[in-house]
Amino acid sequence: MNEPDPLPSDKSDDLPKPRFPVRWIGSLVGTLLLVLLCGFQMGRTLLFGWIGFARRVLPAMEVNWPLILIGSGSLVGIILLVHHLGTWFCRERSQTASQNVWRLRASISLSLLIAVMFCAGLSAVGITHQVAWLIRSPNDWMVQRIVRWSSLVDDFGLQNQLRKLDLGILNYATRREQLPFASEGEEEVPRSWPSRIVGTMYSNRKVYQVTSLPWDDEQNRDYFSRVFPDLLNPTLENAPQRDDAGYALSHFEANENMRAFSYQEYESNTSNIIMIGEVRSQFQPWGKPGTYRSLELGLNRHPNGFGGPPSRDSVMFLMMDGSVRTISDTVDPEVLRSLSGAKR
Repeated sequence: MNEPDPLPSDKSDDLPKPRFPVRWIGSLVGTLLLVLLCGFQMGRTLLFGWIGFARRVLPAMEVNWPLILIGSGSLVGIILLVHHLGTWFCRERSQTASQNVWRLRASISLSLLIAVMFCAGLSAVGITHQVAWLIRSPNDWMVQRIVRWSSLVDDFGLQNQLRKLDLGILNYATRREQLPFASEGEEEVPRSWPSRIVGTMYSNRKVYQVTSLPWDDEQNRDYFSRVFPDLLNPTLENAPQRDDAGYALSHFEANENMRAFSYQEYESNTSNIIMIGEVRSQFQPWGKPGTYRSLELGLNRHPNGFGGPPSRDSVMFLMMDGSVRTISDTVDPEVLRSLSGAKR
């Protein structure tokens, strides 16, 4: 009697299954984390800050041989104690003689683990002590640090706004071949320098200035009552945005000597000439003509002069080459006069 041939066995189960590349993914993630940590100051400090600390401390260290001998003897004693306890534990718990083994390597590893845990405990106590000391400190260190980071963010925003003003000035100067600070010949209705550049900065305006009428004419009220964010200083807290009449204000003013500069001088080497600066008092409507300030009044000294926020002892300016510089309010008056571009 013929029996059917057995079906061929499926040997696909015997084939080795592809292994998930855990090590490769772990290495990739570790490399990315290392790159990210090295890309920030905090990460670089955590990873490599100990190198500078070691360079400063190691040359000043003195070797105390008695303490080293005491520490080494204590470590050897801990290893022997752990080895004795481990051997006793295995002998009491083992069922066969083959299991009655406690290796010296296990004793050394366990002793080092105990030492690391002891150091970690000391570090935790030190961190707790320092945090408690900082909390009880009379200095508002946390508030100062938060205010500092907040001011840095605001200063960065202020720099961007000054650069936007420079872009508007550049667009106007390129189109008209003259600066927005200079008078347009025999114009019947004077115009302010911000009103000449906002048209190049904001193209989606819904209301327009009637250029044949004075800026404070009732028909121009809607236009000059508009608040333009790029004319406001983000570093000034609770600074007014409109005056009592409802006209929008500007937190920036131009250097009064800019009215004497020509478009040709603007294109030449003018990197050391101040063009626009921040003010902190006596704000003027951005549509009002003739609003210029003198650098001879100093910085942070006169209500009609240039000034930054009270928390900063400097003033930020836009130079004629488009760069933004922060100038200390203790600058020498002659240096400030040279930066103002005052012509002899």
